[in-house]
Amino acid sequence: MIRRSSQWKPLAIAAAGVAVAIALAGCAGGSSTTSGSSDKITSKSMTFVTDQGGPAGAKYRQLIKEFEKANPGYKVNMEILPGDSTYNSVLTSRMSSGKSPDLFEIINGPQSAKPFTNAHLLTDLGDQAWVKNLTPVVADAAKTYSGHTYGFITQIDASGFFYNKDLFAKYNVKVPTNWSELQAAIATFQTAGVIPIGMGGKDGWPVNQLAYSMAAQQSDFAPGNSTGPALVAGTKKFSAVTGWKKTLDSFSDLVKDKAFDPNASGITWPASATDFDKGNVAMFYQGDFAIPAIRDGKPSFDVGMFPLPYNSSAGVTVSYGSELAIPAKAPNAGLAKKFLTFLAEKKNYQNYLTSAAAFSSMKNVSGKLDPALAEVAPAVAKKSVEALSWSGLSTATSAALQAGAVAILAGNGTTDAALSGLDSAQATN
Repeated sequence: MIRRSSQWKPLAIAAAGVAVAIALAGCAGGSSTTSGSSDKITSKSMTFVTDQGGPAGAKYRQLIKEFEKANPGYKVNMEILPGDSTYNSVLTSRMSSGKSPDLFEIINGPQSAKPFTNAHLLTDLGDQAWVKNLTPVVADAAKTYSGHTYGFITQIDASGFFYNKDLFAKYNVKVPTNWSELQAAIATFQTAGVIPIGMGGKDGWPVNQLAYSMAAQQSDFAPGNSTGPALVAGTKKFSAVTGWKKTLDSFSDLVKDKAFDPNASGITWPASATDFDKGNVAMFYQGDFAIPAIRDGKPSFDVGMFPLPYNSSAGVTVSYGSELAIPAKAPNAGLAKKFLTFLAEKKNYQNYLTSAAAFSSMKNVSGKLDPALAEVAPAVAKKSVEALSWSGLSTATSAALQAGAVAILAGNGTTDAALSGLDSAQATN
């Protein structure tokens, strides 16, 4: 997540939102999160809150249409909130004031579910039939609080470079398989007057996405390594970790090499997608969820996708995409559960995956992949590296990373300043 503005999922969901959630925990009685919220359908109408509008929300609009067709008389009202730093705080406030939605999307998946679960604001969904059909890695990731499952992780998102095949052919550039080849491709396009890499820096989260995808390929953050947990615990400083310094230095090198538009820090995510599908940009680092936005403007665009070649042996960077959860005080939890059960049915889930342009989180089910995603699918299947679990980022430090990386992109930041910001934010974990 991304996850995302209307798309991906900035992990940087404001420290304010976390503070609200933690404060609410004091009102929750200290027991585990509400378990087994009633299956009784109290109304034929429910409210579903998400941050995904525009092309990114097509997967939900289609699902809702199919659900309502299969269940005459039932209504799902989809409400879109800004996917920025206010998202969590608005939702936690509504949940505590008696105006809770029936279903909502946790942007960024399990990592961002913790403020809600820690504050006992969600319904335990572990008894739902679809839980048994989640792939093992997704099922484990969904257990965010004391081994319980509080959300339906609906997809796995693979990140990488989308690339304009026509531009690559025109300038005789081969698909990069390592960092040196990527740097060579950047130099070729830069010399030709073509923007090498599109980046919606104004929205912040796309910059973060590239940064922590690079970090995920560092040996410091390999699964099982103690560095990430030590960063979260505050027993090790970000400035003392080679993996984060190297990541930010490499990102700074990309900026110095003019890999991005000179005004990248002032370009929004939607505008960067438009620039790419218009042929103004050679490469575009994003998650598979960007496909609807890319295809929305140019359905026949000859676009491919290749893995981030920062550490070619690390594998494809993936994250857990959209996660749907039911508030503990949802007015119509029964209908929300019915909706999730409908989504989990094979045909409906296949349709969802195809619309979402995403990889499956359920066993033996897959959608029809876009040709660009099909190109990277073998690499995803061969080896993947999860972008967030071992990087040491929390909500607060992710926000600091975003601020520091965007400053570097704008030309007024440095690696040392970004690391200092991360160290300072660590105190608020």
